[in-house]
Amino acid sequence: MTEFERKILDKSKEKDLVLDGSDIKAIREADMDEADKAGLLAVCSVRANLKDKSKEPQALWRFIRYLTEIEMPLQIIDFTGLLFPGNDTYFSKVLTPTAFKMIQQQATLMVENEKYEDEEHKEWLERIAEGHLPYGYSININKEESNNED
Repeated sequence: MTEFERKILDKSKEKDLVLDGSDIKAIREADMDEADKAGLLAVCSVRANLKDKSKEPQALWRFIRYLTEIEMPLQIIDFTGLLFPGNDTYFSKVLTPTAFKMIQQQATLMVENEKYEDEEHKEWLERIAEGHLPYGYSININKEESNNED
């Protein structure tokens, strides 16, 4: 992240401070990739339109959902955690019960509506619908439900 991006993001975090027209113009004119500019403007917009700043993580997750149109649980992994000991549970293949229930329901719907690519895919979906966890995942019934899966 550039110093310019950090400055704008820090300014957008200040309580009750909305970026003014000169800030927005500076972002639009900055020597940055168009996607970086759009992302920076989107984050600043989310922050500017929230009265309750504690809701920022939820708002940003919803923004990601609207943008990607992904309805299933999502997870963002910060691989910086690999540089520190004791983060093994963060990188484990564990699903919450709610996340797996949603995956099972989607698999069931895909089979019922014949939304599979071929017979192998159909069998894969049927196994998930029956409760098989793919790719070595497990369910941790003690794992807290996270806002990250909103």
